Amino acid sequence: VEGIFPVDNAASVIPVSLFMACRARYDEDPEWWERHARASPTRYGLDVADGGDDNALAKWRGSLLSRVKVQPTLGDNLDTDRAAGLATGEVSLDPGIIAVDNVGVGAGTLAILIKNRYKAVGIRWGSSPDKKEDYANLKAEDYWLLREAMRVGDVAIAPLGHIEDRVME
Repeated sequence: VEGIFPVDNAASVIPVSLFMACRARYDEDPEWWERHARASPTRYGLDVADGGDDNALAKWRGSLLSRVKVQPTLGDNLDTDRAAGLATGEVSLDPGIIAVDNVGVGAGTLAILIKNRYKAVGIRWGSSPDKKEDYANLKAEDYWLLREAMRVGDVAIAPLGHIEDRVME
């Protein structure tokens, strides 16, 4: 049986087609995106897990997503420390601020980063959004803002190597 399957899942906040458009946008003019990225501070987003899910670190410069690293977790109560190591390893190569989802296990990682004098801030995804009438929480608002920036062409995604398909999902 042959079929035509949609690229996007209707339940996705950020459809795969937008991700693919951002990747294509970078490939059309990588020099332009890299030049503009160099003019912007480096920012990292760190999602911390402790068994089950992986730790994940995204690197942004301006509106360019330039790197994503994933670290398997072991669920041995040391994954928060490993997440801090994941972030500090990257920050040592390209200094920047690290935003950590600090509800639950991320709170320990944020404490480690601050104690070791890294520029780190906590993000509470479940907190109240700026536009309370439109979004359930900060995470929903931020994801929608990212989606819209991707939709209008303000975001590009550099090649992410073997992790690219997983990030799209």
